[in-house]
Amino acid sequence: VSSIKAAPPSARTADDDQAVEVPGLTAYIDLAEWDARAKTLGASSNSLAAGVACRLAVRVGRVHDDGTVTLRFPVTLRTEDDTRGNALTIVDVTVDPTHAATDLGEMHVKITQAILAAVENPNDENLATLPLAVMIPRRVNRRLAGMAAGSASLAVTCSNVGDLSPAANRRKRRARLSGESAS
Repeated sequence: VSSIKAAPPSARTADDDQAVEVPGLTAYIDLAEWDARAKTLGASSNSLAAGVACRLAVRVGRVHDDGTVTLRFPVTLRTEDDTRGNALTIVDVTVDPTHAATDLGEMHVKITQAILAAVENPNDENLATLPLAVMIPRRVNRRLAGMAAGSASLAVTCSNVGDLSPAANRRKRRARLSGESAS
Protein backbone atom coordinates (compact mmCIF):
# COMPACT_ATOMS: atom_id res chain seq x y z
CA VAL A 1 0.00 0.00 0.00
CA SER A 2 1.44 3.30 -1.05
CA SER A 3 1.36 6.37 1.14
CA ILE A 4 1.55 8.86 -1.72
CA LYS A 5 -0.29 12.06 -0.91
CA ALA A 6 0.40 15.28 -2.69
CA ALA A 7 0.63 18.57 -0.87
CA PRO A 8 -1.47 21.25 -2.57
CA PRO A 9 0.63 23.63 -4.65
CA SER A 10 1.08 27.07 -3.12
CA ALA A 11 -0.80 29.96 -4.67
CA ARG A 12 1.17 32.24 -6.97
CA THR A 13 0.44 35.71 -8.20
CA ALA A 14 1.81 37.50 -11.22
CA ASP A 15 3.33 40.18 -8.98
CA ASP A 16 5.07 37.71 -6.67
CA ASP A 17 8.70 38.83 -6.86
CA GLN A 18 9.99 37.49 -3.55
CA ALA A 19 13.27 35.72 -3.06
CA VAL A 20 12.85 31.97 -2.76
CA GLU A 21 15.21 29.78 -0.81
CA VAL A 22 15.39 26.42 -2.55
CA PRO A 23 16.06 23.57 -0.17
CA GLY A 24 18.97 21.30 -0.96
CA LEU A 25 20.05 17.89 0.19
CA THR A 26 23.19 15.88 -0.36
CA ALA A 27 23.22 12.18 0.38
CA TYR A 28 26.23 9.91 0.28
CA ILE A 29 25.06 6.41 -0.59
CA ASP A 30 27.26 3.39 -1.08
CA LEU A 31 27.29 2.64 -4.83
CA ALA A 32 26.93 -1.12 -4.33
CA GLU A 33 23.87 -0.59 -2.10
CA TRP A 34 22.35 1.86 -4.61
CA ASP A 35 22.88 -0.50 -7.54
CA ALA A 36 21.55 -3.46 -5.55
CA ARG A 37 18.37 -1.55 -4.69
CA ALA A 38 17.92 -0.52 -8.33
CA LYS A 39 18.26 -4.17 -9.40
CA THR A 40 15.76 -5.25 -6.72
CA LEU A 41 13.26 -2.72 -8.09
CA GLY A 42 13.80 -3.97 -11.68
CA ALA A 43 15.63 -0.94 -13.00
CA SER A 44 18.95 0.78 -13.57
CA SER A 45 20.76 3.20 -11.29
CA ASN A 46 19.46 6.15 -13.34
CA SER A 47 15.89 4.90 -13.08
CA LEU A 48 16.27 4.63 -9.32
CA ALA A 49 17.28 8.30 -9.26
CA ALA A 50 14.16 9.03 -11.35
CA GLY A 51 12.06 7.03 -8.88
CA VAL A 52 13.42 9.07 -5.98
CA ALA A 53 12.71 12.31 -7.89
CA CYS A 54 9.22 11.03 -8.62
CA ARG A 55 8.49 10.38 -4.94
CA LEU A 56 9.89 13.79 -3.98
CA ALA A 57 7.69 15.40 -6.64
CA VAL A 58 4.64 13.84 -5.03
CA ARG A 59 5.70 15.01 -1.58
CA VAL A 60 5.99 18.64 -2.74
CA GLY A 61 2.79 18.61 -4.80
CA ARG A 62 4.14 18.59 -8.36
CA VAL A 63 1.48 16.13 -9.44
CA HIS A 64 -1.04 16.40 -12.28
CA ASP A 65 -4.77 16.12 -11.61
CA ASP A 66 -4.69 12.48 -12.77
CA GLY A 67 -1.97 11.65 -10.20
CA THR A 68 0.91 11.39 -12.67
CA VAL A 69 4.28 13.14 -12.45
CA THR A 70 6.26 14.58 -15.36
CA LEU A 71 9.98 13.93 -15.08
CA ARG A 72 12.28 16.08 -17.21
CA PHE A 73 15.65 14.73 -18.33
CA PRO A 74 18.43 16.79 -19.90
CA VAL A 75 19.97 14.43 -22.47
CA THR A 76 23.33 15.07 -24.10
CA LEU A 77 23.58 14.97 -27.87
CA ARG A 78 27.30 15.67 -27.83
CA THR A 79 29.36 13.57 -30.17
CA GLU A 80 33.12 13.34 -30.69
CA ASP A 81 34.58 16.70 -31.79
CA ASP A 82 31.23 18.42 -31.09
CA THR A 83 31.80 22.11 -30.33
CA ARG A 84 28.19 23.23 -29.83
CA GLY A 85 27.60 25.11 -26.61
CA ASN A 86 24.25 23.45 -25.91
CA ALA A 87 24.51 19.97 -27.34
CA LEU A 88 21.52 18.65 -25.49
CA THR A 89 17.81 18.11 -25.66
CA ILE A 90 15.11 17.94 -23.04
CA VAL A 91 12.96 14.82 -22.63
CA ASP A 92 9.73 14.88 -20.63
CA VAL A 93 8.30 11.56 -19.45
CA THR A 94 5.00 11.36 -17.60
CA VAL A 95 4.89 8.48 -15.13
CA ASP A 96 2.61 7.02 -12.49
CA PRO A 97 4.36 7.45 -9.12
CA THR A 98 2.28 4.77 -7.39
CA HIS A 99 4.92 2.04 -7.61
CA ALA A 100 8.03 4.24 -7.57
CA ALA A 101 9.14 2.75 -4.23
CA THR A 102 8.33 -0.88 -5.02
CA ASP A 103 8.72 -1.61 -8.77
CA LEU A 104 10.53 0.63 -11.23
CA GLY A 105 10.40 -1.75 -14.21
CA GLU A 106 7.60 0.02 -16.10
CA MET A 107 9.04 3.48 -15.36
CA HIS A 108 12.49 2.32 -16.51
CA VAL A 109 11.13 1.10 -19.86
CA LYS A 110 9.15 4.29 -20.42
CA ILE A 111 12.14 6.54 -19.63
CA THR A 112 14.53 4.48 -21.77
CA GLN A 113 12.19 4.51 -24.79
CA ALA A 114 11.63 8.27 -24.53
CA ILE A 115 15.36 9.04 -24.24
CA LEU A 116 16.28 6.76 -27.15
CA ALA A 117 13.57 8.37 -29.29
CA ALA A 118 14.83 11.86 -28.36
CA VAL A 119 18.42 11.00 -29.27
CA GLU A 120 17.24 9.75 -32.67
CA ASN A 121 14.95 12.74 -33.27
CA PRO A 122 15.89 15.61 -30.89
CA ASN A 123 13.45 18.43 -30.19
CA ASP A 124 15.40 21.67 -29.90
CA GLU A 125 12.28 23.76 -29.30
CA ASN A 126 12.98 24.19 -25.56
CA LEU A 127 16.51 25.45 -26.18
CA ALA A 128 16.01 27.44 -29.40
CA THR A 129 15.88 30.85 -27.70
CA LEU A 130 18.65 30.15 -25.16
CA PRO A 131 21.30 32.23 -27.03
CA LEU A 132 18.99 35.27 -26.79
CA ALA A 133 18.83 35.14 -22.98
CA VAL A 134 21.68 37.63 -22.54
CA MET A 135 19.78 40.27 -24.56
CA ILE A 136 16.49 40.04 -22.67
CA PRO A 137 15.75 42.30 -19.65
CA ARG A 138 16.04 40.45 -16.32
CA ARG A 139 12.37 40.93 -15.47
CA VAL A 140 11.31 39.22 -18.69
CA ASN A 141 14.05 36.63 -18.36
CA ARG A 142 12.69 35.48 -14.98
CA ARG A 143 9.27 34.85 -16.48
CA LEU A 144 10.76 33.04 -19.47
CA ALA A 145 12.88 30.90 -17.16
CA GLY A 146 9.73 29.79 -15.36
CA MET A 147 8.14 28.90 -18.67
CA ALA A 148 11.23 26.99 -19.81
CA ALA A 149 11.35 25.12 -16.52
CA GLY A 150 7.90 23.76 -17.20
CA SER A 151 5.82 25.67 -14.68
CA ALA A 152 2.65 24.76 -16.59
CA SER A 153 3.62 21.10 -16.97
CA LEU A 154 4.85 20.75 -13.37
CA ALA A 155 7.93 19.02 -14.76
CA VAL A 156 10.53 17.86 -12.24
CA THR A 157 14.08 17.88 -13.60
CA CYS A 158 15.91 14.65 -12.92
CA SER A 159 19.61 14.35 -13.65
CA ASN A 160 22.09 11.83 -12.32
CA VAL A 161 25.81 12.48 -12.52
CA GLY A 162 26.49 8.86 -11.61
CA ASP A 163 29.48 7.44 -9.82
CA LEU A 164 32.24 10.01 -9.47
CA SER A 165 35.86 9.07 -9.45
CA PRO A 166 37.65 9.82 -6.17
CA ALA A 167 39.57 12.60 -7.96
CA ALA A 168 36.30 14.42 -8.62
CA ASN A 169 34.98 14.03 -5.10
CA ARG A 170 36.47 16.92 -3.10
CA ARG A 171 35.19 15.59 0.22
CA LYS A 172 37.07 12.32 -0.20
CA ARG A 173 40.11 14.10 -1.63
CA ARG A 174 40.24 16.54 1.31
CA ALA A 175 39.86 13.68 3.75
CA ARG A 176 42.56 11.68 2.00
CA LEU A 177 44.96 14.64 2.08
CA SER A 178 44.29 15.38 5.74
CA GLY A 179 44.32 11.73 6.81
CA GLU A 180 40.68 11.88 8.03
CA SER A 181 37.92 9.41 7.28
CA ALA A 182 35.70 10.36 4.32
CA SER A 183 32.68 8.54 5.73
